[in-house]
Amino acid sequence: MKSSAMAPEACFTVLIDSREQAPLTFPASPRSASRSALPTNSCICDGVDLRDVVAIERKSVSDLLGCVGSQRQRFERELCRLAQLRFRALVIEATLNEVVAGTAGRRLTSRQVVGSVLAWTFKYGVEPIFAGDRTNAAVVVATLLHHAARYELAARVGCGIAGPAAEVS
Repeated sequence: MKSSAMAPEACFTVLIDSREQAPLTFPASPRSASRSALPTNSCICDGVDLRDVVAIERKSVSDLLGCVGSQRQRFERELCRLAQLRFRALVIEATLNEVVAGTAGRRLTSRQVVGSVLAWTFKYGVEPIFAGDRTNAAVVVATLLHHAARYELAARVGCGIAGPAAEVS
């Protein structure tokens, strides 16, 4: 494995679930993106496959409303899988106000949607991140994956995130 002093973004690949109908696009950077059959978005860094420690679930407003409503059982199974990982997140491509507004004209109330999302925080340890829009969601996902890779690689080689630990005499 390469030294942890090398920044993970130098060889950072975001793995995107091939079933994603509208995958995020990431701004030009040292990162690359690859489609693969995954339950959630994950990454490979420095040639180290991190699918077993990091995953991010991303939802648009309509996806999220479906997950609270008709797709709830399926989505809660996904949250159970996420809960098993060291690094996990739920990134929502909207503000909380936009999610609440999205309930207008639906059988779901804003209280049900907000209550479910917040309950999942405690039940599955997956806190929602309201990114505001798709562009911000791409930045949030890339940043979260970068930090997860950074922390995991540092843990695997036994040093802190700032570099090798000082030797104690």
